[in-house]
Amino acid sequence: METTRRWQRLEEIFHAALALDAEERPAYLAEACGDDDALRREAAELLESVGDADERIGGAVSAGLEVALEAIAGGVPETIGPYRILRELGEGGLANVYLGERTEGYTQQVAVKVLKRGMDTVDILRRLRQERQILADLDHPHIARLLDGGTTADGRPYVVMEHIEGEPIDDYCDRRGLTVQERLELFTKVCAAVHHAHRSLVIHRDIKPSNLLVTPEGNPKLLDFGIAKLLDPSRARATVAHTGAGIRWLTPGYASPEQVVGAPLTTATDIYSLGVLLYQLLTGRPPHRFPTDHPAEVERVMRDVEPQRPSAAAGGEPTEDGPGTRPAAERAKDRGTTPERLVKSLRGDLDNIVRMAMHPEPERRYASAEQLADDVANHLDSMPVRARPETFGYYAAKFVRRHRGAVAAAVVVVLSLVGGIVGTTRALWIAETQRERAERLRDQSEEVAGFMIDLFRAPDPDIALGRDLSAWQLLENGAQRVEALDGQPLRQAALMHAMGRSYQNLGRYDEARSLLGRSLDRRREALGEGHPEVAGDLYHLASALFDAGRVDEAAELAKQALDREQSSHGERHPDVARVLNLLAQLKRAGGDVDAAEALHRRALDLRLELFGDEDPATFESRNDLGELLFENGRLDEAEALFRQSLDGRRRLDAPITEVAVSHNNLAAVLLERGDREGAADHFGKALDVRRRLLGEDHPHLAISYNNLGRLLLDLERPAEAAPLLERAVKIADAIFEDHPAQASFTLNLAVALHKLERHDEAEAAYLESLERRRRAHGDDDPRVALTRTTLANFYAGVGRSDLALELATGALQSLQRSLEAGDPRLASPLLLVGELLGDSGRCSEALPHLRQATALRRTLPEDNPNRQRAERALAECSAD
Repeated sequence: METTRRWQRLEEIFHAALALDAEERPAYLAEACGDDDALRREAAELLESVGDADERIGGAVSAGLEVALEAIAGGVPETIGPYRILRELGEGGLANVYLGERTEGYTQQVAVKVLKRGMDTVDILRRLRQERQILADLDHPHIARLLDGGTTADGRPYVVMEHIEGEPIDDYCDRRGLTVQERLELFTKVCAAVHHAHRSLVIHRDIKPSNLLVTPEGNPKLLDFGIAKLLDPSRARATVAHTGAGIRWLTPGYASPEQVVGAPLTTATDIYSLGVLLYQLLTGRPPHRFPTDHPAEVERVMRDVEPQRPSAAAGGEPTEDGPGTRPAAERAKDRGTTPERLVKSLRGDLDNIVRMAMHPEPERRYASAEQLADDVANHLDSMPVRARPETFGYYAAKFVRRHRGAVAAAVVVVLSLVGGIVGTTRALWIAETQRERAERLRDQSEEVAGFMIDLFRAPDPDIALGRDLSAWQLLENGAQRVEALDGQPLRQAALMHAMGRSYQNLGRYDEARSLLGRSLDRRREALGEGHPEVAGDLYHLASALFDAGRVDEAAELAKQALDREQSSHGERHPDVARVLNLLAQLKRAGGDVDAAEALHRRALDLRLELFGDEDPATFESRNDLGELLFENGRLDEAEALFRQSLDGRRRLDAPITEVAVSHNNLAAVLLERGDREGAADHFGKALDVRRRLLGEDHPHLAISYNNLGRLLLDLERPAEAAPLLERAVKIADAIFEDHPAQASFTLNLAVALHKLERHDEAEAAYLESLERRRRAHGDDDPRVALTRTTLANFYAGVGRSDLALELATGALQSLQRSLEAGDPRLASPLLLVGELLGDSGRCSEALPHLRQATALRRTLPEDNPNRQRAERALAECSAD
């Protein structure tokens, strides 16, 4: 209504001023518009458009004649400026675009946009100059670059741009079957380009798929700033054409409501268009359908028809013909999924993100394209988004934004605990009825939820006293409050359990063990030793002990948990499966590979039976089995399981920390195979997530630093690797006592120091790693023998060949006693012993070792350095 009154007022002022002489109009506008500068400018522009009318009409007639003449002449120009024209790329109402090639100095293919004959009216010339100025000012990897400009021999201006070999973003996504996650990742790059334009004071005003080309490498490029608007008043008067009365430059399907009604535009109009683009990328359908492109009809639809939520549009079948009316199954297939899964993946955050971007009121949209991209990234990382109602999740989200680096993983766990207490499916305890148990679990859930809301509302001034409280400080405050619940052991247990799990996910294992142990004690006291909830606490305490590296204690508790779970539920129950999986990890840590594999496969088979192929628990079992197979050199099987786990976790929107684990494990396999580029990509993704979610002192971040350091060592970049590996060792030493990870991290640091020729430090680190392995696993463990092999390599490299041969021979004999003949782990000591014997002139003794090492490494790619080293050594010794 307000907009209608404003336009009526503008029309009255315009007609009154039009009756005055030109020199009288400015004074009248100043008096009639008062302090409303925007109204005065709009009236002045309308008056100026009338003044230019004769010129525009004459120009249009001239343009028509020139176009007719050009059509008669036909053909594509041979050259434009210094560019040889190869073919026409496209044609618009004002200009032609050609594929050109520079003919002077160097060869470069470009896109040449040249004004059509007769289109050189004042308005059009201004628009082309505007576009050229905008492109000159924009320098971004996702915006097509301006390369040159000039005037043709017959006086027509042209613009030379980077030629993009690509296809519209929607076609690109559909042809390649990009998943929702992959589409979102691509969309954030588009947002970055738009945000760059906005920071340069430019509104694009025509964001749509045809103006967003994606290269075969997956690089989006934003094109065509031909109808863009500059926000900088100092440049706008010189470069922006005045819009004639009734003329609106827009594409109806992607235009914002303010564009359609002709209201003033801001960066919010591009945010709306980005929302429409995202809607279409996710659903395969446009949000609005217009019976015609008549302005009045477009305005009516946008005013009266509210678009469906993306989740509803994705699953709904079309009821009329037109773009995006393919069946739901086909559109879901383009996204690598089914309609049911697509609807589930869009419901919630993505519905809200699109709705906020496309809000009819500009001020209620995202404040910037960067904010929109951040919300998409937060959704991908399972983090809270801005476009959410102010509920319990809202308080947690506010806390996460203040403490994102330290606490996000704990928040995810806490939320899952709060939501999962009532939903846990256990058999009824014999002493309780179903109703009594349900009521008690409901009360516990409400208690935990309320308690956690209070925690995440902090720090308020009365609690924080001006300090910025960390996640664990809040949990410590909570632990003190729980102690005050005397005489309520089950309430205490539920809260201690929730906080203990949070501490565990923050890498604070001592605090986790303390709280989970106290929760176990209180449940034993209240419920008795054989209660299923006691078994659950035994499992979680064992898990925390395992994370802390206390394998023997964890194994004893896990066995107790398994006995109780099987007594309560029988052999085929979800809780039995999770304990079996933990026991398998503990057997693996203890070096009992065969028992570990049997338990892992038993847990996986049970989860497949209970949950099916597409369940988080099933993917956990695949991942953990893959880790065991990887450690034992079975790379093909391990890689297949890691890829299944990663793809499944991404499809199911699993917690991003679990996705990071899968990225990390897949990277380790790829590195072992010699695929350094692939390893770097997955290691980088894992490290990025862990840095953002877990903070700089979390053990999982130490793992990522260690793995990235290993990759840099493989790339012969020890100077870059050493600081990362030192950081990994420092984090681990601050958290653990005699944890197996400390030995691995120290060993990799030793290799880096060795490559940097810091020999004294390297030897000390090698020996420290060997001693840590011996303490963790015992002298006969294969990992100890392999560490001795690495130390032998060091001694060989510094000229102490006799000591190297002694160590390598002992390591080989130890491994031959514990491993089968074809085990890939034998390759390294076999090769080293063979090389040392060959170097000392004992090739007849060396050859059997080198032949075995080469045979074991022929499973690796031909360009793998480890394979090449073995083949080279064998060839040299055979020649002698």
